[in-house]
Amino acid sequence: MDNMSADEKRRAAGQGNYFCASLFCCIAFICGMNAAWACSFLEREVVLSENFTADCMAAEISEDVCNALTETQGIGFYGFEVTVPVDQRLCLGYTQHIEGVGYVTPDFDTKFNSAKAFTVVANVFGGVAFLTLWLASCCAMSQERIKGLSCHFFIATFFQGLTFLIYRSVVCHRGFFSEYFQGMETDEDGIPVDILDVNCSLGSGGKLAIVATVFYFLCLNMIPTAVPPTPLGMRENAAGTTEPEAATEEPFTEEPKTAEP
Repeated sequence: MDNMSADEKRRAAGQGNYFCASLFCCIAFICGMNAAWACSFLEREVVLSENFTADCMAAEISEDVCNALTETQGIGFYGFEVTVPVDQRLCLGYTQHIEGVGYVTPDFDTKFNSAKAFTVVANVFGGVAFLTLWLASCCAMSQERIKGLSCHFFIATFFQGLTFLIYRSVVCHRGFFSEYFQGMETDEDGIPVDILDVNCSLGSGGKLAIVATVFYFLCLNMIPTAVPPTPLGMRENAAGTTEPEAATEEPFTEEPKTAEP
């Protein structure tokens, strides 16, 4: 190692940053995708009055719907998670069929829809950076092009962090899911009076989003000094020449012998 020149040391360090950035980007992209599609980005705990179950059943609402609020729900961007007997978590879509009412969907506000869009932006830019880094190992790519990925990692880091805007959205308010409980006594805002408060906490999807944000940020700091490796088909041997492809040998066939007269 001491015999290496300064340029060789810088190149070795740059390639180390490249391989670390490739690994971290892979982790961040996988975590970001799973966070976006998780049914439990956050955990939603509803504080109910003692009369909630009785009032819910009196309004001729399905027992399954009534029980959905008695346990902590998981909230995701494309569905929510409820507990069904016995202690099983089930992921459901937001559009549900309520007996006597029809198909209903909760009202989503701008903050929820924005956070949902931010997950798409983060995953698109993170995915492009991920593919570019891994393709550099088999396709010739300049260091300047690798440095250009800093923009992708900045956007991925920024928008992945903005997905936590969901905690400021309507899903953490009392009125969310109130469309499922039509027929119950409501207050002036149209929210069932038996729903007293809502507490939101970090879910499994939110934890994955934090991991993705951290690893995208690490990639953002590593990529300016990253040096892409020599593509596999262009690597040189110890003599400094490009290794040729292995020659294919013709199979040996013995000539038939002719009998002597």
